[in-house]
Amino acid sequence: MHFRDYWFDRRKYSEIIRLSVPLILSHAGFVLMGFTDGMFLAKYSPEAIGASGMSGMVNWLVASLFIGVVGYAGTITANNIGAQREDMIGSVIWQSVYLAFAFGAVSFLLGFLAEPLYQLIGHDDVVRQYETDYLRIALFGNVTFFLSAALAGFMSGRGDNVRLMLAQLSGQLLNILLDYLMIFGHLGLPEMGVAGAALATVLSALLPSFILLCYFLRKSSRERYHSGKWRINVAIICKLWRFGIANGIQMCIDATLWSVFLLLIGRIGAVELSATAIAFRLNNLTIMPIIGLARGMSTLVGQRHGARDHDGAVMYICHGLALSELWMFAIGIAYVVFAGEFLDMFSTSEHRDAVDFAEVRRIGCTLLMFVAGYSIFDAFNITLSSGLHAVGDTKWTSIVVCSIILAVTGILVVIAHLGGGIYAIWTTATLFIVLLPIVWILRLRSGRWRHIRVATD
Repeated sequence: MHFRDYWFDRRKYSEIIRLSVPLILSHAGFVLMGFTDGMFLAKYSPEAIGASGMSGMVNWLVASLFIGVVGYAGTITANNIGAQREDMIGSVIWQSVYLAFAFGAVSFLLGFLAEPLYQLIGHDDVVRQYETDYLRIALFGNVTFFLSAALAGFMSGRGDNVRLMLAQLSGQLLNILLDYLMIFGHLGLPEMGVAGAALATVLSALLPSFILLCYFLRKSSRERYHSGKWRINVAIICKLWRFGIANGIQMCIDATLWSVFLLLIGRIGAVELSATAIAFRLNNLTIMPIIGLARGMSTLVGQRHGARDHDGAVMYICHGLALSELWMFAIGIAYVVFAGEFLDMFSTSEHRDAVDFAEVRRIGCTLLMFVAGYSIFDAFNITLSSGLHAVGDTKWTSIVVCSIILAVTGILVVIAHLGGGIYAIWTTATLFIVLLPIVWILRLRSGRWRHIRVATD
């Protein structure tokens, strides 16, 4: 293969863009939903946005482990397409749905630990109450997201991303409406504040789950993909667990790092936590389109891997990386030039005159410089890790990356214990993001992933 085959194939760029654009739009909807949620909460209370960011990260710490398992149904589906085993796709999705309900029950039970957790952490009383309310409701209702992730695999694995986008956008628009009604108490609903934001997010996930279920059970799906094969298949559950749990553990450990990161920032002060929470929401603007692009690319990588065309899989990864870097450079420049304008989106005219928001704005502008800098390297992390997960190389990458993440988490705790401020903590986290691509590149070049089989037998 020539160098240009890996980087300059217009057809591959077209294929990735065609599959990714609906997913990017869907992830843009998630960003808009997060922006709206953040702006509503910032207007409701300065402490509310920091508390929701903290609890949202802790909830993701729990949910990511389970979503990593049920969401892997999409990767198995893509590999089955490449291996010409379409008759097994229906059973794969059903096993993922069953696991979604089981994991939802576990998450529900964990919801009762929200209050003891925040009492142990020791944040300010107002912030602690907001954090407890948000986390408890999110954990109680996580089953809706697990179902959505399981059923989404049927669409993404086959490349049916336009319908997937429409389903997910419907839920996101519903979430924005429910946020407005429940946070502030409009149309006769009680004013619920942070609890209303959490409840709106949980309820809105029911709509895309219902729409995706209808697509899955329609006649054409039953005939071609055997979506009527609802019986429990232990072998497929084991395959989902084998590949997905490593994927989920990595996501969970990664979420642990950022949860500890936010906890340490929260102990510095409410202003620093609010600035960091806003920077994280703006960071989502950076990475969400890349995640959508990586998901579209992963479908093609998984299909090529299922067909045992390993060189073709690498080519799609390279083309996906090139597209990711174009976006990261563009958004990084925007953050440097318009940092203040981005921060002002999270304030009202009254807040701009307040000392607290002036300090939040000052710190937030500096944090956006960090985001702009590490985003270039994060494109490697997201794209290459997605490519390796698409070929089933989840165990090795999980062990290595989790070890690195745990080491970085320990370093952050030590820095905070020694009195390091917000910029010392952010610098350490940035160095981790900058150096991590080395791991992905070395693993991809090793070629050991070529011997892994993901498709069902």
